[in-house]
Amino acid sequence: TMSVHGTSGVWHTASGVHLGMSLLQLEQVNGGPFKFRSLGTSEDAGRILDWQGGKLARPFARVRLTLASAFHAPGYSTLNDEEHAMVEKAGLSVGSDDPLARKLNPLVETLELSF
Repeated sequence: TMSVHGTSGVWHTASGVHLGMSLLQLEQVNGGPFKFRSLGTSEDAGRILDWQGGKLARPFARVRLTLASAFHAPGYSTLNDEEHAMVEKAGLSVGSDDPLARKLNPLVETLELSF
């Protein structure tokens, strides 16, 4: 495996996915919504679970993509206490089209390639 980690950088995939890419941008490249693990404290927090048949499903079959912790997201400061608790609840499967996920708009933090 090879991992690239951070919230910025020049490295990107052929489809244009890069570190620091927002949930909304990632959804646009995928051509539709996807599922990801909530941004709590679990080991797989923020991991993309299912591209839901989108454009990234096939080329990213061997790529593990993880979104950054909630507090790194552009929309974090706009959330109230109840919303903070919800996005940080561990172990949930969340749709990128969920209104709270869109409001938070988390960023890609890790791209892990398997060879």
